[in-house]
This record gives sequence, C-alpha cells and structure tokens, in this order.
Amino acid sequence: MLEILDVGTNEPEDTCYYPEEDMYMQKSNGERRCFSGKDISNTWYPDPNPLREN
Repeated sequence: MLEILDVGTNEPEDTCYYPEEDMYMQKSNGERRCFSGKDISNTWYPDPNPLREN
C-alpha cells in the first residue's frame, strides 16, 4: 500500500512526483488524483506542433 504524506505548502493546484514509487499526486479543481508514471502518455507533447523525426 502506498501512503502519500504531502508536507509541502497547501496549494489548491499542485502536482507532486514520488520517484521511488514512480507515482504522481495531482490536486486540481478540488479533486486529488494519484497515478503511476508509466500511465502518462508518451504521445502527448506540450508543444502543439512538435518536431518529430520520421
């Protein structure tokens, strides 16, 4: 069982990464989500027009 203790500042919008477990905790819009780093899509890019090698 993973128990996350977030002792940082109390921010309404925040994302924390826990590298030993490869887990993220995201607080947004009053909700908390926890997910594994392997669940993050590697096809998503912050740049809307990324340069990709073909």
